[in-house]
Amino acid sequence: MTRLHYEIANQYHTMILSMKLTTNDVNNILLTFCSFHTDSTDNYKTSVDKRMNGITRIVIDSFESPTFDGKIFDNIGAYEKLRGTAYGQLDPMSDYNSIITDLQLAPRNAAGMVQYSMDFYILKPINQFRGNHKIFFEINNRGRKLFGKFAQITGGNNPRTENDVKRAFLLKQGYTIVWSGWDPSVSRTDDPNLLRINLPIARNIDGTSITGPVYEYIVFDNPTSTFYTTSYNTNSTNTNVATLSMKHHLTDTPIIIPSTNWIWTSNNTIALLPLNKTFQQSSIYELTYTAKDPYVAGIGFAATRDFVSFLRSTRSDNPLAGDITRVISWSQSQPARYMNDFLWLGFNRDSTGKRVFDGVFNWIGAGNGIGLNYRFAQSQRTEHNRQNHLYPEAIFPFTYKILANPFTGKIDGRNARCMRTRTCPKIITINSANEYWAKTGSLLHSDLEGNDLLSTTNVRYYLISGTQHSDPSMANSRGICQQFGNTIDPTPVLRALFIALNQWLDGREPPTSLVPNHLNGTATLSVITHHSSLGIGSVSQRPLRWPTIPNVLYTGLITVRNLFNFGSDHDKGIIHINPPQSTGKYYPSFVSKVDQDGNELAGIRLPTISVPAATYTGWNHRLMEYAGNDGCEATGSIIPFAPDLITRMAKGDTRLSLTERYGTHDKYVAAVALAATTLVNQRFLLSTDVQEYIDTAKLPIQIINHPTYGNYTW
Repeated sequence: MTRLHYEIANQYHTMILSMKLTTNDVNNILLTFCSFHTDSTDNYKTSVDKRMNGITRIVIDSFESPTFDGKIFDNIGAYEKLRGTAYGQLDPMSDYNSIITDLQLAPRNAAGMVQYSMDFYILKPINQFRGNHKIFFEINNRGRKLFGKFAQITGGNNPRTENDVKRAFLLKQGYTIVWSGWDPSVSRTDDPNLLRINLPIARNIDGTSITGPVYEYIVFDNPTSTFYTTSYNTNSTNTNVATLSMKHHLTDTPIIIPSTNWIWTSNNTIALLPLNKTFQQSSIYELTYTAKDPYVAGIGFAATRDFVSFLRSTRSDNPLAGDITRVISWSQSQPARYMNDFLWLGFNRDSTGKRVFDGVFNWIGAGNGIGLNYRFAQSQRTEHNRQNHLYPEAIFPFTYKILANPFTGKIDGRNARCMRTRTCPKIITINSANEYWAKTGSLLHSDLEGNDLLSTTNVRYYLISGTQHSDPSMANSRGICQQFGNTIDPTPVLRALFIALNQWLDGREPPTSLVPNHLNGTATLSVITHHSSLGIGSVSQRPLRWPTIPNVLYTGLITVRNLFNFGSDHDKGIIHINPPQSTGKYYPSFVSKVDQDGNELAGIRLPTISVPAATYTGWNHRLMEYAGNDGCEATGSIIPFAPDLITRMAKGDTRLSLTERYGTHDKYVAAVALAATTLVNQRFLLSTDVQEYIDTAKLPIQIINHPTYGNYTW
């Protein structure tokens, strides 16, 4: 017996003695322990076909049972934590894997298979038979776990203590929670708790390095940075065969930096000359060079597919063998875009033809993809108003419905492949206002001429009105933006809609999609400008109905969706024109109109919007010292109301003051309570989250150092 055998046996024995278990429970636990039989290297034993697609073995490096200081979750009991490495392989000659770019150019083992490995992390009930037999599978964000606020768990990438799980929305329901690596861009030197994947390098048939053009958008919002690490190794450190340019604003004409004024300090690092010269704060540098040795990034999709399929199996080396009846993916931001492509590329069907994810929960991914299944992929990138418009993040198709592209003649939709194999999941996709302004979010639910689409059978779409892309900002904080950052917390809505997704899988329809649309008059289209080839356009103030507010700049800045030319092999995952060329063709998109206060009319209107103390937007502008008036990326705005009529009139603000609206603070609290209760009845809020809104409303409204209203308390 190895040390791991001993620890598992001892911990199960302790659990049996400390818990009130039936004879059947004990038998089940013993059976589970027996399924954990390991050899002397702690590798799960299994008989694996040498040419089997998928997970071949797993190695558990860390086993903590119980975890969270042994905390007992109602009828579920205690949880345990398993961390380790999963090893997989793919047949490069199989049609099942043929969509993966460069897979046939990856090195192969003796059996002709392409190998990979990835980290995994599992939280599961010790007694699985007391759990709910469902996996909450978070697609990690650049190696990080972002589920904490939603799941009411603290501890970051490695929650450990009882204090970390005081509320624990998911654990109290008995979920098994799983993560695994997929993103090859995750740093190798940061947090050891980040989830990584090890992928092979593609090479030419003769064994020489594959090379190709790479474009890198570079910005440092600080005055101290002296070097930049590129996504790939350069094929040559001769700066004469690369181009580095700089501009202060997105719409400026770039200035080429002479090749004698910068240097490759290594195969993947550049610096300005003389050495230790800093990059100019918030200026945009753009680097184009010939890179070499791309990893086969698209394997990241197959790794997720195969690991989930493995966890759903009855294999003796599967720590969840025979327990799982449902798997739901949960994604925030970048991984929501990953899931858009995962489904589009057909990865929701495993090697046996079964569905991988039963449900998909996407938060702030818009209709964009991840650009992972490309040679020289840069999956760490994300587009916003100012940044990263020239990557293949957002290419047709944008919605799940199958449409004909009027520019190219292609017919496609994110549901196309799963419909053919009958493996489509139920999908709830939710976006903030920022996705509509920074990622053309309306293309999720409109056709390619900007018209409304009816909800697809297996998809529901929601906007959470007036929210920003990132987590809520700290109160009275501007960061690098002109207005205070948006403080709305959308998490309670996410919890309610996650419950709705589960109920949908049980047969109960979710709430009707709630997004801006033309039919009810809540949508207004963006317009193309002379800067649209860069990826930006405008929303005119009048059709939006945006009020003029003192000390608030309104430019209408919005992302527009280009049809870019990446070269003739783009559909094969190979980019020859990088950065791409604008074709002068654009896909129309729109945003929600606003009310007299500037708050969005469409979407799920939290009490913060329906009983407002301020104007909330999904957009903001940069401060002058940070490339002033350019878009402030993921950050939205909060623009407080005046406390009273006299102050409002003195500032020339057309929006009613707090006292004019509510009279007293008590009446404001009552209005918030009513709005929250209404959302519960609409299934957009859980009853357990209502009191938090009421308690927050009871607190004084405090404004500090605002550019218009200075300091006040109401």
